[in-house]
Amino acid sequence: MKKLKLILAVLLFTSILSAQSGGSVGVTDAISSSMGNTYITNSTGVYSIGKNPANLMFSEDNHFEFATVLPFPNFGVYAGADFMTFEEFNYYFGGEEVNGEVQGRYLTDEDKTNLKNLFEEGGITTIGASINYFSFMYKADKDIGAFGFSISDNFGFSFDFPAGIVDLALEGNPIGSVYSFDGAHVRASYYRDYTLSYAREFTDLFDGTFEMFSVGLSMKIIQGFAYIETERMNSSIETGPNSQLITKGDVLIHSAFSSDFGVEYDFDSTDVGESNVSPFPTPAGNGFGVDLGFAAKLDDIWTFGLAITDIGSINFTERVAEYKSDKALILEDISNQEERDSLSEVLKGEGSLVDEVSSALPTALRMGASARIDKLVGQFPGTLLVALDYNQGFNNKIRNSTTPRFSLGAEWRPFASWPIRTGFSFGGRDGAAWSLGTGVDFGVLEMNISAFRFGNLLAANNASKFSVAFGSRWKF
Repeated sequence: MKKLKLILAVLLFTSILSAQSGGSVGVTDAISSSMGNTYITNSTGVYSIGKNPANLMFSEDNHFEFATVLPFPNFGVYAGADFMTFEEFNYYFGGEEVNGEVQGRYLTDEDKTNLKNLFEEGGITTIGASINYFSFMYKADKDIGAFGFSISDNFGFSFDFPAGIVDLALEGNPIGSVYSFDGAHVRASYYRDYTLSYAREFTDLFDGTFEMFSVGLSMKIIQGFAYIETERMNSSIETGPNSQLITKGDVLIHSAFSSDFGVEYDFDSTDVGESNVSPFPTPAGNGFGVDLGFAAKLDDIWTFGLAITDIGSINFTERVAEYKSDKALILEDISNQEERDSLSEVLKGEGSLVDEVSSALPTALRMGASARIDKLVGQFPGTLLVALDYNQGFNNKIRNSTTPRFSLGAEWRPFASWPIRTGFSFGGRDGAAWSLGTGVDFGVLEMNISAFRFGNLLAANNASKFSVAFGSRWKF
């Protein structure tokens, strides 16, 4: 396998020097994502695992359900940026056809100005996917409780672009210019979680206040297969009065990879062998997490929920690299190879293997409420559920954000077998989104599909983000 010469962020920075071109985030199950990623009180059965385990008690007694890869797995994917549409990306970076060949586009002064304006406040690019291979749940009764189990893979990548990257690429380094790369952060991970959940009713403790009150607990064994994270990036490049480059490196980046991936670092001569990717890679790290949830049905109309999810961390111990720099450098002659090598080292940091590094899970607080509007108003065609959620992340890890997120979702079933779902989400890393989805429910088999950013699908190339999810489950 090719050497991993530089961690992704550093590769981007150093390539800019010599050329003119160089994350709560994501989608849950298809039902939740079609309702604007609203799920604290409306997720049920296997779909409550990972969101609010207390909702396992919403099922009927002696109820069993499972989800697997047949007829198709529960899968979601998302990609995009918050500063550039797909059409703009294709224009500036896709090239143009000249005499039957695609060549790099020559940017006019107006093009450069427009491109700089897109990056004026920086931006975030996010890519991710999740797949559930198998999950099941069984509710016995209110005294014994409900049990659940799930196996899922999660992939995520995000890059925070500072405005200085594009300024340096387009303008070069005129005398007196100062380019700061503060805020440039790369986050990438690939991990698998094995989740065991249990929930039980405690309605009797509230002396008739609630029709049903339940508490749920999930414990997660987590295997980390790949990890990259920028812990610190405060580097800058300044051009002095005599055209010398004054660089400051303040970098700390960690990475870890499964030994099966065959990743080699440029600073390490160890022969790691060829890549040997399999369905069960050797973990680069292991972790443990906990979800704690509460659910309360006030009556047959109102439901309330609260959950704290992903409390814990992953400790990486295999092939852990640290790129670190805390130095300054003045380049008098950029054509000198040794000076260019020194510049690269200052910007990307000096690499070394370390014993371990720990990464927190995307811990978040989630609260929600929902109402059965059809029961509230009386005469209504079919059933209508409306739910409201509030999500507050405690860190900015992959699939998380410290910016609060609110969502409002609805599910209307004009017929029991045909749900129509929609929702709106505001805040977080996702920003504003309008969602839409549907499905078919045959009783024993349920299949769903959704577009978390349905409005973006309508916008086509004028959209900046894309996300879809689909899934199925069996119910008995």
